[in-house]
Amino acid sequence: MDWAHAQRHIGDAQQAIGEMMGDPGMLKKSLKSYNSALREYSVSCNGPCYSAAQVSVGHALISLSYFEINGGHLEAAIDAFQEALKASDRRIRPSEWADVQASLGRAYYEIGMRNGDPEYLEGAVASFRLALMEKDRQLDPRDWATTQSDLGVVLSSLGNLVD
Repeated sequence: MDWAHAQRHIGDAQQAIGEMMGDPGMLKKSLKSYNSALREYSVSCNGPCYSAAQVSVGHALISLSYFEINGGHLEAAIDAFQEALKASDRRIRPSEWADVQASLGRAYYEIGMRNGDPEYLEGAVASFRLALMEKDRQLDPRDWATTQSDLGVVLSSLGNLVD
């Protein structure tokens, strides 16, 4: 388990460097590290760790999609966030569950805008609305406001796309 945690943290460092330096190769290395960790985690025994690693995979894939536009990275990010939701217990960790929903919403938004596909934008709306059901304005007003803003951007984009 310690080895898997170390792999996840190495992936975090590689992802941060890849994003700061604009280095898609380093982002790919982060994905290898995250996937190494995921081979050790299981949904049932290591739910929070498994979920966190899947979320990291999703974020790295979104970052990689800016360098490799047609690489299928956004679709894979959506899959990673959906997999993370399988290991996120909304009743036990509602804030983490909401964060995964918001990340899923951002991935849907990115692919919807790139492809001009309103179905993905509608998926983003649904994800952001689900996230807002658990985000608390009093506990974390900035996070709540960011998610509200993201929802507003998607709704505006959807309106422009449909018109």
